[in-house]
Amino acid sequence: MREILLVSDKGGTGKTTLMKMLVEIVGGSAVYADCTFSSTWRHITDVLQEDIFYLGQEAVVDEFACIGCGDCEDVCKFKAIRIVRGQAQIIKQNCTGCGHCLQVCPTGALSLQNIIGGKVVQKRSNDAIIVYGVLQYYPKNGIRPVLIVRDKAWDVMISYQKKIMISEAYPGWTRLTLSLVPFANILMPIVEPHPQVFEFLDKIKEYQSTYKNNIALVVNKSDLNNEVTQQIIEQYSDWKILTIPYSDIYMKSSFEQLKIFVLPLLI
Repeated sequence: MREILLVSDKGGTGKTTLMKMLVEIVGGSAVYADCTFSSTWRHITDVLQEDIFYLGQEAVVDEFACIGCGDCEDVCKFKAIRIVRGQAQIIKQNCTGCGHCLQVCPTGALSLQNIIGGKVVQKRSNDAIIVYGVLQYYPKNGIRPVLIVRDKAWDVMISYQKKIMISEAYPGWTRLTLSLVPFANILMPIVEPHPQVFEFLDKIKEYQSTYKNNIALVVNKSDLNNEVTQQIIEQYSDWKILTIPYSDIYMKSSFEQLKIFVLPLLI
């Protein structure tokens, strides 16, 4: 099975546009996972399924059982509880769901409840199945929601007996992106030719040297800085590289170039 992950060093590189082009090129042969929690696919009306997901737990107080003793406030090292007018109150943004307060409460007034983080949506666009997330709340102790979207897309791929998954990551070489990188057979960085891009590409090269991923680099708007584009081509000559001129990004020629570039990766 093949898993291609689109990454970028920053927003606005054209990664989402290229993701949409890949949906047209590869079509129903793949499942597509948008792990950016953006509104890119919300206009599609053919909804296959929606699933609520949870991100950790948080403490809640039974106001009738609470006697306001303050033991929970004393034990909470995250300063997530305070006593106000004889009642314990939870500061949700500080609560990690550790449960220490439950252990010291003399009346059992405290409990943990699951936190609804949002939902994962499956939609169909022509023959293509797209999976994306809608984020409602992201607590401190929550697992990384990008993994929930990716794992759901993987399950969908298995269910529909597909052999290819194409995912889009958050911009930047952050923890949210790094959560997805180990699963990918092929990393597809989408970058623009600016002098600071080499720091990002060097991180990918360092990762590749350890984990042996294949790299398929797209230099978008390549003619905005021909000197940097040429330097990228020379410095990362062992990668598969596609350059797309700025004037052609939405034109048929770029679509055909991307098609020729991508389809051999899927074999």
